[in-house]
Amino acid sequence: MSRIADLAETAMVARAGAAKIFDLKLNYISSFEPDEDLTVTASVVHAGRRTVVTECRVEAGTRLVATASATFAVTRKEGITEGSNAD
Repeated sequence: MSRIADLAETAMVARAGAAKIFDLKLNYISSFEPDEDLTVTASVVHAGRRTVVTECRVEAGTRLVATASATFAVTRKEGITEGSNAD
């Protein structure tokens, strides 16, 4: 996997909590230099009893390098409550 994919997945997994990833979409927007510092910001878009959907932005300075989204299957009974609009 690429550096950007690794960073995006790690950030979104951290936000999803007790869940298993089953879908990951990554969109490369612009190039970056290997030594550039990248900033990754992830958020929960939907948190239900069965699934969690997250989004992520990867930036080099102020330049958008990539966006990502992921869907997770919740692996604990109580689900995720942060930003929840439970199904």
